[in-house]
Order: sequence, then structure tokens, then C-alpha cells
Amino acid sequence: CVCVFLSHESLKVQSIKQTHRTLFPFLPLTHKGTMHMRRATFSSIDPFSLVLAVAVRESSGGASVRLFDLRQYDKGPFDVFPITGIDDASFRQWSSLSFSSDSKFLGVGVSTSSGGVFININASTGETVRAVTLYTGHNEGGPCPAASLSPCGSYVASGSPQGPIALVDAMSGDAVATLMGHCDATPIVRFSPRHAVLASACTSLVLWAPS
Repeated sequence: CVCVFLSHESLKVQSIKQTHRTLFPFLPLTHKGTMHMRRATFSSIDPFSLVLAVAVRESSGGASVRLFDLRQYDKGPFDVFPITGIDDASFRQWSSLSFSSDSKFLGVGVSTSSGGVFININASTGETVRAVTLYTGHNEGGPCPAASLSPCGSYVASGSPQGPIALVDAMSGDAVATLMGHCDATPIVRFSPRHAVLASACTSLVLWAPS
């Protein structure tokens, strides 16, 4: 995946071979470095472009989020948050990792053999604020539905194997709304960092805005 971080006009590239590259400034493109990970990962940079979060499956079993100082990531993580309730037997892949706009919360989406789970974490302490089941079931061999934490940290938007987008309260886990607009699994769901707009995509792109 490719992500553009607006605060410093930086570009991050994540490859399917579990490497992470950070390139900035945006123009001209300058290769800053590469991080090599042994297992499948998902990553995100906080809105202030200071912290790089990387969700990893640990070789010893289980999963965690590692936090790096983006200015000296080669020194290793300065903190590691274990993700509870995710085991290797049910894990399929990461579906999202994102900070709230104030960097107080970190949302982790996981696709498992039984469905999708979103874990809202206190970004300072690593404490789990809420774990929410987003959907049940999955498409065998198909794309995993994505999830996204809203910039305010209050809501989670999630795709599903059947297509509808679920909007969920990130703190209580209560359903807020169901958005109908897709007829297939939605591997891309993303809130705009600056505007009240949600984008989702399968074979078509849909933009959602509050009425």
C-alpha cells in the first residue's frame, strides 16, 4: 500500500514482502530508509509525523503494535503494545492501523477466521479501550474487508464480506449506521483526515458524507 502523510508531505510505501520504506520529502522523492520485518505487518504514521506504528505477528506467537521514533527508527521500538485475544490459528491478516487526529487513540483492525475485529487502544499506555466485532464470516481466498478509525477517534467504519459498510461507536461498540452501496467485499475503507468524508471501494469507489 502507499500512504501520503500531509503534515510533512511524506510518502510511505509498504510492500507485500513485509518491507517498509519511508520516502520524504515528497518532492523530490528521497529514499530515507527501509525496515525489514520477518512476518506480515501493517503500519501507520501519527498525524504529527513523529511516531511510526507497526502491527506485527510475533515469531513466538500472538501479535503486537511496535512504536518507533520516526526520526531514529533504526534504534528499534521505544514501546511495544501486546494485542490480546488474537491467536495464530484464527489470524488471517491485518485490515487496518490508524491514529486518531489527536494521536490519543490507535485503532487496530484484524481479519480472523471467524470475522473482523477492531481494537481501540490508548496510544500512550497500550491499554485496550474497546474490542469490537465488526462482522462474522469471511470470503475464503477473497479480499479481507478493511476498517478505519475516524479522525476524532469516535467511530469505526468497516467493510464486510457481503459489501455493506458498518459504522460503529469506537467506545461503546454500538452500531450507528449501515451504509449500502457495495455488492462485494470492501478491501478499502478510509476516513478523510481533514474532512467529514468516508471513502470505500470494491470494484467501484463510493464517497460518503453526512446528510
